[in-house]
Amino acid sequence: MEHLFVGHPAGAHHVSWNDGPHWEVNPEFVPTVRKLTGHGIERPIVLICRSGNRSAAAAHALEEAGFRDVYVVRHGFEGDLDGTRHRNTLNGWRHAGLPWEQC
Repeated sequence: MEHLFVGHPAGAHHVSWNDGPHWEVNPEFVPTVRKLTGHGIERPIVLICRSGNRSAAAAHALEEAGFRDVYVVRHGFEGDLDGTRHRNTLNGWRHAGLPWEQC
């Protein structure tokens, strides 16, 4: 649900690695990604989350499942916290002016 109110890259497929309120890992994450890629483990996959941390864990799971071309957007969609504990001011997808949308 977070992607609905935070926003996401335009045209992205949303597959939740984990989601609130309990933040348990989605057991369907890897199978869903397999379906989206047409079972092609050679296809490039770019992962993004709010700040980059969950994407790294998701990338590791995909690599363990045999995917070979997995990338993580380092600072995520909203980027790192600034000195006043706000996001979107230092780095991240949205701060870089890349295409995004919000539902």
